[in-house]
Amino acid sequence: MLSVRGLEQAYGGSQTLRKIDLDVPAGSCTALLGRNGVGKTTLLRCLMGELPLRAGSVVLDGEDVTRLPSYRRARLGMGYVPQGREIFSRLTVAENLAVGESAANGEAAPREELEQLFPILRTMRNRRGGDLSGGQQQQLAIARALISRPRLLLLDEPTEGIQPSTIKEIGRVLKSLLERRITIVLVEQYLDFALELAEQCAVISRGEIVLRGRIAELDPAQVRRHLAL
Repeated sequence: MLSVRGLEQAYGGSQTLRKIDLDVPAGSCTALLGRNGVGKTTLLRCLMGELPLRAGSVVLDGEDVTRLPSYRRARLGMGYVPQGREIFSRLTVAENLAVGESAANGEAAPREELEQLFPILRTMRNRRGGDLSGGQQQQLAIARALISRPRLLLLDEPTEGIQPSTIKEIGRVLKSLLERRITIVLVEQYLDFALELAEQCAVISRGEIVLRGRIAELDPAQVRRHLAL
């Protein structure tokens, strides 16, 4: 589904990612783990085309998208939910979803389908995004990404600052997406949440992948040690 080879990225003279190789199988969840500031968000932004690469390639379903801008990648089936959600605070829930529809290449997902995934959106269609709680904003951000029917969904810290009941709701939705064979790349600090969803993981430290493998074959204690360093 997604193949990354030799990916390197730098801000000015500071190199943030070094020789990242990553394979994400179709219909599965791959978790990117690591402490704050090690390059996880930067990697997602590189995959989505928001940041230029110093070196390397990104291939989606056999098509090289390395030099394509974000909107072209979105039209090829990539969806992105950034850290901090980045919803439009002065627009209503319905208007935020309309922004997602405008990016769709082809038929957008019906609002009713999204409201089945996130029932809270049905009762808050006319509420402004800035008036929603953090958990409600996160649900809106995920729904906005899903409206274009992506085949690959990049999620950056979906549980950050959210109460446990909403985390469970988001986990339920993500599991249903995996059942529909939507591929997920998940950046997450909440390790138990990530390990429950993901089939494989890659641990990043100082811009490099230092541990990778299938969740079932990894020692969770070993993963936690890398995150605690």
